[in-house]
Amino acid sequence: MKNRKILMLIGVSMLLLGMQACTSIKMTYNWADYLIYWRLDSHFDISSSQKEILEKKLDNLHIWHRQVELPKYVAFLDEIKIRLQNGLDKDDMAWYGRELKQFNINLANFIAQDTAEFLTSLSPEQIAYLENKLNENNEERMEKIEQTKEEAKAEAIEKGIESATEWWGDLSEDQKKVIEAGIVIDKKSQMVAYNHRKKSQQKFINLLKEKIPIADLREQLLDWYLNPGQFYTQEYRSIAVKRKNRNNDNLVKIDSLATQKQRAHLIDKIDSYKKQLQELINEKT
Repeated sequence: MKNRKILMLIGVSMLLLGMQACTSIKMTYNWADYLIYWRLDSHFDISSSQKEILEKKLDNLHIWHRQVELPKYVAFLDEIKIRLQNGLDKDDMAWYGRELKQFNINLANFIAQDTAEFLTSLSPEQIAYLENKLNENNEERMEKIEQTKEEAKAEAIEKGIESATEWWGDLSEDQKKVIEAGIVIDKKSQMVAYNHRKKSQQKFINLLKEKIPIADLREQLLDWYLNPGQFYTQEYRSIAVKRKNRNNDNLVKIDSLATQKQRAHLIDKIDSYKKQLQELINEKT
């Protein structure tokens, strides 16, 4: 489900698994519990009693993630470096996707109980607050959809080139053309995804209003998170698969055009992230 980032409290992993090119992973990671709390508060208007409980749960999450998961991330980065030496292919992208999925499964299983306990503590007013917040977010998303194709494509190309440059260094014109060609603005597909998102959100809101037992809610959340495809329409599934394949193909094409200098730039960035992760592991909690 699209609202699973809120539902499953996966903020910590998203800071790393998405491989966002931030200035300092260490700084972001050390503040992750505060960032997650801020995100939750912005969606649920957390009470003082919930705040105290949540802070303890987030502390436990942070400790577990640092001790158990971060060493796996280091090994993950080592494997990426090995695969990059011979250039990326579709098998590498499939491996990458499986690894990220497993990291999310680990996290989901660890926090499912805490998530269910928190969600069952919500008052009707907090559920209404969440619903209003999601509606606001959807209005912002609709504004994006209502952009002209030219505006949307120009913005997407700029972001794509900026992101690729952060990883590879200065891009060649051919690499930029790959990015430009890979940007597809399909208003119909955007509306299909938008409607899927809204239906998923409403299903989640309805579940919260049912006030089912914690154990049942825990299992329901895990099922939704680990098996999101059960809610996909054929049309939405087709769009999701095409988007994933297109993104993977574009990355393989950009890699195939990479110079030695660009590959060295990428390896240096991975090494920098690996070093920061190792330092985080060695820090006292």
